[in-house]
Parts: sequence; C-alpha cells; structure tokens
Amino acid sequence: MTFQLDVSKLDNFGEISGADFILVTTDELASKLDLVDTKKAYSSLIKECVTNYNQFEEALSSKFPEKAHILVVLPSIYVASPPPEVLGKYRKLATLACFSTPTSIESIFHFLEQATRTDSAMQEKIADRFFEVGESAKHIKFVNEEYGTSAVFKHLSDDLTWHEQIGKLDWGEQQLLPSGEVSTLPVSVFGEDIKSKLDLNGEILLKGQPVLHAGNVSFLRKDQDRIFNALNSITEHPLKLEVKQGEIQHVTAISSKGKGSADMLNALFDVDSRFRTIIELGFGINTNLELFPGNQAMNEVYGGKSGVIHYGIGLLPFTQYHIDFICPDTRVMDNNGIPLVGE
Repeated sequence: MTFQLDVSKLDNFGEISGADFILVTTDELASKLDLVDTKKAYSSLIKECVTNYNQFEEALSSKFPEKAHILVVLPSIYVASPPPEVLGKYRKLATLACFSTPTSIESIFHFLEQATRTDSAMQEKIADRFFEVGESAKHIKFVNEEYGTSAVFKHLSDDLTWHEQIGKLDWGEQQLLPSGEVSTLPVSVFGEDIKSKLDLNGEILLKGQPVLHAGNVSFLRKDQDRIFNALNSITEHPLKLEVKQGEIQHVTAISSKGKGSADMLNALFDVDSRFRTIIELGFGINTNLELFPGNQAMNEVYGGKSGVIHYGIGLLPFTQYHIDFICPDTRVMDNNGIPLVGE
C-alpha cells in the first residue's frame, strides 16, 4: 500500500516562494509515501527519516534548508512544538496529529488526503462569523432538540483562553494538520493549574464520535482501546450529562444500550475526579474532512457542513487521557437563536 502526496495541494502552507518541501517521517512510511509537486513550485522535495524527537530537532537546528515547508508524520513519536528560535524565521511547520491515538497507515493516508482537501479560506470565513456572532452575544447555548437538552455557556470572560488552528501559515509559524478548530479553555494548556472551570450550566447530550487521546506519559494501547470501545457506543446510544458550573454532576444513559459508556465515564470520575470537569469547548470547522472509523485524533476537527461542537474532558499531561466528544447533532447559537456553528 502506497500513497502519492501532492504537496502543492497542502493549502495550509500558503506561500511557497521557492521554498524546499521536507517530509519528516519514519523509514517505514518513507517507503510508502511518494511526494509529487504538480505545480512545480518547490525548489526540492526531501524526505528525512528519524527514530526519535531529538533527531528531528537536531535536523531543524543544523541540517534543514533555511527556507522550507516541513510536514511531520511520526505516529510513534511524541512531537513537541519546537521553540521559534529552533524552527527559524523562514520555515513553516505542520504536524499530522497522529501520536495520541493508535494510527494505522491506512488512516494516515486518509488524513493526508483530507489535508490536501482542506480549504483554509473557508475555515477563516467560518471562524470570523463565529467570533462576530459570539462577541455580540450575551451567552452561547448548546441545544439538542431531539432529546430536549439545553445548556448555557457564559463566554464573555477574560479568564478564558481561546485557540485557533485554522487558515494559512505564515513564515515562522506551526500548526496541526488537518487544521480546523476553534477552542476555549478556562486554563492555560501550558500551565499546571487545571482546577478552573467553564461557566457552563444545564444539560448537554453526548451523541457522536469520541476521541480518546493519550499523551507522552506511561499508558498501554490496550487500555486506551478498552476505554474507547466502551465510550464508543455514544455514536448510537447517547448520554445526557447534567452540568453545573462546568462540572458534570450526573450521567444518564438514554437507553439500556448506553449503560456501558455511562459506567465507563463514572469509572473515570472515580479514578480521577478532574475528569468531571468539561475543560474544553472545541468547535471543529473543517468542512472538507471525512471522519475515519475508530479512535482517531484527527477526527477532532470534523466540521460537518458548517461546524460541529466537541466537549473535552481531561487535560494532557496532567490527566492520563484527554477525551473529546464530537456531537454533530448539537446546535450552537447565541441568546437570540443565531447559529455560531451548525445549522
């Protein structure tokens, strides 16, 4: 099985201006990934194989051309964001988000294809509308009309941290691929205090695709798979969560077939009470992305037709896992019913 990657279609890299293109990957994947440049815009196409993160950083520091677009595909190596002085002023770095979940070669090929279909301009348009409506709203509502759930999020707080993984890269910048997420947290992702909570109250519905991320800490893939498989029943058998000040008070399975996922959530709460806190509200806005079956980190940016909410619990590396619940059937609107994302 091989895959031909047309690097000139990776819209997120934006301006090329005679840069070199560098794929950083493993020996195994290098033999299965063919690089082509149909627009003949790059000066050269380079494959760099590494076996650990230090080799990658050393290549950044001393080996790579000064002006380059760098794509990192390392499913078995945790890739930290290199500091600006190491990345360089005239490089752009995009990392395929393929370490935190078990990622097969087939799924890597799938998401590389999705990356070539990504429309950066559309992401920026959706994000602009999101912030335009949100800035004038008194609060944001999350509504699932089929199951009668509704929750209110008071989003106008200086204590919130907002993040964007969208649009085209500029020189000296880096992001995850495929791109397409706007998110907010009540804490800094680089801080150590994850006790703060979102001002979120009401009932939310978990119905859709879960993503169970594991970080660069000790864990077993078989345990990750077991937890994911238990939670995955929410794709068909939703859970209703009662939330008070951002903390999950109660979990209700809508049907008996959802009991296993409810039991697993409650077990996680018992092991680490911090999992009760909804630490992230994420909005996937990649409207070109097709979901891939199973536990896939790169599903997180799924945007459906006009944006999709996902709720996040746990924060790496402070908790063992970070879990996102992608909920396409939940509408996100302002206090007047104007949609921010979703139809």
